[in-house]
Amino acid sequence: MRAGPGRLSIRWTPAPRDLTLAVVTHAFPARAITSPRKSIMPMSFFAQMRLCTGIAALFLVAPSHAATECPLLSTAEVAAAFADPGARVESADPSGTCVWKLSDDTTLISSFYKHPGPAETKEAFDAWKVGYTADFPRAGRTPPIGKGAYFGMRPASQHLSEAALLTTQGNSILILSYIRNSEQTAPDKLAVPILALGKQAIARSGKAEQSFGQCEWFSEAEARGFLGKGALKIHRSGPNWCAASVEGSRASLVVQVSDHVIDEKLGRDAPGSDMCKVVLMPQFGARGVAEYACVKPMNQMMKIAFNVNDKQVEISVQPLGRDANEADLKPLTAIAQRAYERF
Repeated sequence: MRAGPGRLSIRWTPAPRDLTLAVVTHAFPARAITSPRKSIMPMSFFAQMRLCTGIAALFLVAPSHAATECPLLSTAEVAAAFADPGARVESADPSGTCVWKLSDDTTLISSFYKHPGPAETKEAFDAWKVGYTADFPRAGRTPPIGKGAYFGMRPASQHLSEAALLTTQGNSILILSYIRNSEQTAPDKLAVPILALGKQAIARSGKAEQSFGQCEWFSEAEARGFLGKGALKIHRSGPNWCAASVEGSRASLVVQVSDHVIDEKLGRDAPGSDMCKVVLMPQFGARGVAEYACVKPMNQMMKIAFNVNDKQVEISVQPLGRDANEADLKPLTAIAQRAYERF
């Protein structure tokens, strides 16, 4: 998948949750956290949306997900829709974000987002639609799917064959992305299987594990310790991701757990470690590390990361109205300690 003029290798997708999303949380320098939806528009909207989906995809592809079925679509349904008995699921998250691989090296991605209410859902859907309309010209009339839908395809002359379906139902938004990872032309009547799968998936939106108000990784009081007394939003997206954010600001507290364990050096010997102040945290194992006081634009954030039992856990915070500092390390460590003990 491409993001703007560059290219990303795809394995999976979240994309902009309507609050602050930990899209790139690993390698604090190497990953970042996107700002709330009102501040994602300046950079080509769709480029940033696809950047989110592409990078986030890197963290769900792991052997432990291989036998899991997506809550929105089964592998058998994907295989039947594309008449491809070799279709397989590569990752399936309880939140509804899933990836399938077809026999011809095509990737199919479902990205699913719930929102607190109809106003937020409409705002997000309209913003997504603007981006998709610009990037994917409409491919004929989109039949009624959910409360609204848009289907488009990239022109055949472009490097990769890509298509996307955007649809909404209740307080949910579903995006089905088709990316052909080869120079071959996409099959004729590509809309038929994608629209059929989209109709099935959005009808099962209630099965996706996303909720608001609380999560198991931190308490509201802990979040407010970093984020203040403003309008706090806590979004839990499956068992592996939770974020607290303050409306209208970049402040956030994010926990992300991944099976995609990075085997690179962490700490003072890591490449780029001179970009941040690094604190080794041996209580979280050999790769436990905290980073803060980084160079701009990451100077406001702090992150703790560690590997444990084939999991990579990352807890990052951007306090409200100030840079993260040494005093934030103790309360963030308390959250990290509970996460470490869970595994």
